[in-house]
Amino acid sequence: MGEEPPGKCSRLRRRRSRFIRLCLLSSDSGHRQKVQARWASAGSHSPLRRLLCGVLTDSPRSGIASHATARVASWIAALFLCVPVLILPLFWPGFSSTRQTVSALAAIGAPTRVAMEICACISIVALLTLAMALKTSATFGRVLLLGCAASGTCVLLFPLPAPDVDTDVHTLTVTMLAFFLGFWPLASHAKRGGDWAVPLRATVVATTILIALGVTFWLHWLVSDPATGLFERIFVFSEMAATVLFTHWATRPSAGSARAQAKSSMKPVSAAK
Repeated sequence: MGEEPPGKCSRLRRRRSRFIRLCLLSSDSGHRQKVQARWASAGSHSPLRRLLCGVLTDSPRSGIASHATARVASWIAALFLCVPVLILPLFWPGFSSTRQTVSALAAIGAPTRVAMEICACISIVALLTLAMALKTSATFGRVLLLGCAASGTCVLLFPLPAPDVDTDVHTLTVTMLAFFLGFWPLASHAKRGGDWAVPLRATVVATTILIALGVTFWLHWLVSDPATGLFERIFVFSEMAATVLFTHWATRPSAGSARAQAKSSMKPVSAAK
């Protein structure tokens, strides 16, 4: 068979990019399903297209974009970041979890660098999966989760040159990661896209607590307090615990049934108008 004309290939690429943009930005799930069906009727049935249809739309048959996937991904992201932080110092004689930061475990020359980087990579992939699977979150919240994965990758690309030496680039990437992890639940309440079931009051309270913990760690880090590592671990563990908590809260079965009942109860009112 001959190759497809360049013009046809460019049209297919434009159609695919338009489909992805509409799926991410549209707040009407019915409209997204129509776009999915329209795009599915064009072009060849490639595995990439089927994957995108499952990840970026609300197809009930999708096994990737499911609530179970989001819950498992949140647990994997939390466990593969928090457990190594607790266990790896046992294999580094002289390491102080109270004084030294988490980044020191993956610093250049650290005996725990390889193990910490492997666990961090798994956690980053889990955050990326969570961003794609958490369909109840608004688009802004999912974008911040993608930012978590991107900034986490930058943290690995720019490690500390030594366990007790800080760099501006590494500090910036870690700050971005902490910001995205702390604010994505609040961003999930944005109106465009998603159907976030977590009460806004609970999200605001949790975000306020995380901000207080982050500021406390930052102040201790500025003055090189001997307990800097301890406050950082409390902050990191709290952020990952919030990620697991809000993911389970938003994807619990009762939340979905409550949203469905609320929508069905509003239909007669709109029809009467």
